[in-house]
Amino acid sequence: MLATLSLACGYVPSLGLRTALPVVRRTGAHHVQLQLGEETRDVEEVVFYPAPPDTRSLLVPSDTSGVRLESSVVVLPHPKKVKTGGEDASFARDGYYAVFDGVSGWARKGVDAGAFSRALAANTANALDLIRSSGYHGETVFDDLEMALDAGLAEIELLGSTTACMLSVSPDGRVAHFLNVGDSGFHIFRPAEGDVRSLQLVAKSRSQQHAHNHPFQLASWAAKMRVRDLPSDGERYEHELLPGDIILLTTDGVLDNLFDEQIRAILEDVRAEGGDVCSDIAAVIAERAREASLGKTEMTPWQVSLGATRGSPDAKLGGKVDDITVLAVQVPVRAAERGTRAVEPQEQLRGLPPNMVGRVVPNVPTPSFATAKEAWVEGRRGSLR
Repeated sequence: MLATLSLACGYVPSLGLRTALPVVRRTGAHHVQLQLGEETRDVEEVVFYPAPPDTRSLLVPSDTSGVRLESSVVVLPHPKKVKTGGEDASFARDGYYAVFDGVSGWARKGVDAGAFSRALAANTANALDLIRSSGYHGETVFDDLEMALDAGLAEIELLGSTTACMLSVSPDGRVAHFLNVGDSGFHIFRPAEGDVRSLQLVAKSRSQQHAHNHPFQLASWAAKMRVRDLPSDGERYEHELLPGDIILLTTDGVLDNLFDEQIRAILEDVRAEGGDVCSDIAAVIAERAREASLGKTEMTPWQVSLGATRGSPDAKLGGKVDDITVLAVQVPVRAAERGTRAVEPQEQLRGLPPNMVGRVVPNVPTPSFATAKEAWVEGRRGSLR
């Protein structure tokens, strides 16, 4: 049994802890930006953790009966959105993790995208509690993640939209399933063979965008979207996990400002210094991403993408100021036994080398109901399993 504390996070003016762990897998691509709700519907179930720009929150293992994962999340709001808490959100809950990035374009219509993403984070975490009440079933993990998002969206009447990246880790800590919608994403770093001080990037997600800076995004049913992306439009990833693996879920405030090699170097520096690895990793990556976003003298992924879109090889220097969320999860050294591989790569996705791609899993609709919304409205608990 995998055990951790659980936490739902947004940078908001209230304090509390709660846990969740996500799994890893890949299948489709979509961009989604989620808005975080300002209210907590069930304070005992989900409480938002208000972290100031330099605050770290660590999820500590709560049981010794099985694999214990450590995780930590840091949220840095946009400098101009500190009072409202920004537009990012996250949760960590008993093997399930997620980050959400509310679409800032709603501000032009007077809508707080942060309220939407926080509401979706809370609703999705609550739906997962219901879905998982019958236990963990590896063959339905992706359906569970999609259904939880669908159910969470069905409960929201706020305007807004958000991207989402969700993770589920199997109870034995050997397999991660990811569902990614939009331009948030994940990385898996692994200690190098023969040199545990070095790390190598073994898996990552791809950004899902309709056009440059127009990511796939999940919207409420109340929003009149010309193009509506659904949880089933997201990409699914399934990856084997090994002892010592470090998983990062981040919003585009990180991905637009730090290259993969820079993130890897940060992880190696933090590990070399010792201490609380997860909390330090999340805090330092967030701080470096903020520095890069404000800087004007370095090349960043954001400027590279702008140059590619404009067809100009002469990209400018500087980053993109945005909300920043880093959720770090570490697989303990004793998490896996020798001699077994949880997942064998079966298909290579374009643009990524074989060792950075897990098993691609096709989206197969659940036949019980036409839509997850119908299932949720009907109150059919069985349909959510």
